[in-house]
Amino acid sequence: LKIAFPKLSDSEREAMALKNLESYGCALVDYSLIFFASKKRLSEQSVLLGKEYLDAAKDGTNTVILLSAHSVMMEFVPMQISAHYEMFGFFKTIKNPVLGWIVMRSRCRYASMMVSREEGLRKMVKSMSPERIMVFSPDEDLGRENAVFAPFYGKLKSTLTTGARLAKIKNAVVLPTFSYFDEVQQKYTTVIGPPLKNYPSEDAVADATTMNQALETLISHKPEQYMWFMKFYYTHPEGESPRY
Repeated sequence: LKIAFPKLSDSEREAMALKNLESYGCALVDYSLIFFASKKRLSEQSVLLGKEYLDAAKDGTNTVILLSAHSVMMEFVPMQISAHYEMFGFFKTIKNPVLGWIVMRSRCRYASMMVSREEGLRKMVKSMSPERIMVFSPDEDLGRENAVFAPFYGKLKSTLTTGARLAKIKNAVVLPTFSYFDEVQQKYTTVIGPPLKNYPSEDAVADATTMNQALETLISHKPEQYMWFMKFYYTHPEGESPRY
């Protein structure tokens, strides 16, 4: 939080960190709804904003990629998207087998299929089609491989180029998305932003910057519900001191 929000006072950052942990704790409890609640109940407790962007992109000919930021409520994204369109997701195998089973079971209730990171880019490309939307989370720091440094909340961050590469291969329309709990409306809310412009281009850094800015805009709806504990700035540019 100090990296992303240097202008906040220590007390403000501490309050934001506490709110972040509270939000994550609530999300872990609320995930039971994805397992056991009826789809009717989930629909009544959910709001999908920006659906018009998705409708326009899904014209029957375009392959569509939704870039989902790592929100504490991100498991609600498949539920809300699948209520309108067929979708599939991409996941990283979780070392804890019990937690892995929980996550997969919740996602498979709504996704037509899931592709693991271990299966590689080829399986992802084969699974992409105009018939189903791909939901992909590109904001995790996975090191220097297949990544470039681009600004995120004003600080250079190791940013995956996978989203732009997939979009280029399939000539896909790419939209950012972020999910959060709206305390005022008491609704699980997923917001979809407009399609990324000039994405992909021939410039990997420009593409990463475009993506980060789009995600940052949506995260700013509820920054305290972003998974800051994932150390998004762990990989640092050469010559720079470690950040953690």
